[in-house]
Amino acid sequence: DPKQAFNSISVSIRIRRKVVCNTNLTLFYAHAFFILMWHSYCFYAHAFFILMWHSYCNQYAYYNGTTWTNFPSASSSSGPVLWAVNAANRIAANAGYPAGIQVEKITSQASNSSLANALINAEGGGTTFFKYGTTGGAWSISQEAVTGFTLGGSGINWRYNDNANPQTTAHMFGYSANTFNVTGALNATGAGTVGGGLTIGGRTIVGSSTATTAGMEIRSSTGTDANPDIHFKGTNNVLRYGNNTDGTSIVQTSISNNTPNLASLSWKHLSNAATPVATPMMSIDGEGDLTVNGFTKLGGTTTDVPAVKQKLLTGIITAALATETSASLTTTVAHGIANWDKIVDVSIILKARIVATTIDLAVPARFFDTRPSPGGTNGLEYTYIIGATNIDIIRNSTNSASLARPAAGGAAAFAAPYRILITYTN
Repeated sequence: DPKQAFNSISVSIRIRRKVVCNTNLTLFYAHAFFILMWHSYCFYAHAFFILMWHSYCNQYAYYNGTTWTNFPSASSSSGPVLWAVNAANRIAANAGYPAGIQVEKITSQASNSSLANALINAEGGGTTFFKYGTTGGAWSISQEAVTGFTLGGSGINWRYNDNANPQTTAHMFGYSANTFNVTGALNATGAGTVGGGLTIGGRTIVGSSTATTAGMEIRSSTGTDANPDIHFKGTNNVLRYGNNTDGTSIVQTSISNNTPNLASLSWKHLSNAATPVATPMMSIDGEGDLTVNGFTKLGGTTTDVPAVKQKLLTGIITAALATETSASLTTTVAHGIANWDKIVDVSIILKARIVATTIDLAVPARFFDTRPSPGGTNGLEYTYIIGATNIDIIRNSTNSASLARPAAGGAAAFAAPYRILITYTN
């Protein structure tokens, strides 16, 4: 089999000057391009041909191992030539099996391929292009290699090109300026090591939803504020943790700001509805203030550790009358807790002002100063009760003048502001 014979021997053919033109052998010192080719009609006769295009004669010639034969014009021979060098000095690959170019280094009879002895050596100017496309296609993919004097000045890039307008290109991926750039999605099936910067413009998929070892591992022993292991840059940075089955997810949002109380890190639940419903979970600002939107357990997850919320209500108590009534002594505040049996604690503070002075005091419920006069302070007594919908603050009818009083003797009326803190469970 001549194909097998060709694969098992090392053949070297060197053509320097001999070119066929007008059926005569002619010495010609201009450029002659040649290629090793397979001719299917001569399968049993010759293992290889050399086909040449002679630009001066504007025609082809081929050598079959014994004699040279001219083609009458720049067309193929009567048999199907699978490989040829055309008039544009380009290698043309036609139909056949197998189509394509195969480059082999036979290590049993020659040295291994190396940088100095490369299988394919493409040399252009500062920039060398390879182009991949279908015959007559409107678009193609090009590979561009830029050779510089330094690593940072060198690169290789792949682009999607409009053949009708070569200036219209779309960058796909490549390496330049010591950085690997990917415009679209990056799907890494196996393990990979990135020693420098990695810039990814599209979506990156790491691992698999079914593989037991799927995921990403980042190792470092020198992570610092200035040189972090992971650094997200943007005014708003969002991380989303999703369920691969039902489409629900938890979203983490980081808002960066040089003013600490304007910076925050927050979490919310996102439903799987066509228009996802976002439910805030918790957040913390740059000063360390923590906001928990749900109930909070402090001390563990067991049933004896209650999950609680708190609610603060503010306002001003009911104005006093010269002749007090039950209505004037009572301030009714709606607590807004759907199930009032869940209320476990109520704390009330009234801001009192001592009669005939400008002294303000914060007074808790059921306070009574037992100190004898003149050291004691009167007029601060009140209590409260909790109902299904309201909390009633009730002043003492004879000892609450410092909490609320009508205008008298040129003095303005006064009513104490209140603060009610409610703690309730779920």
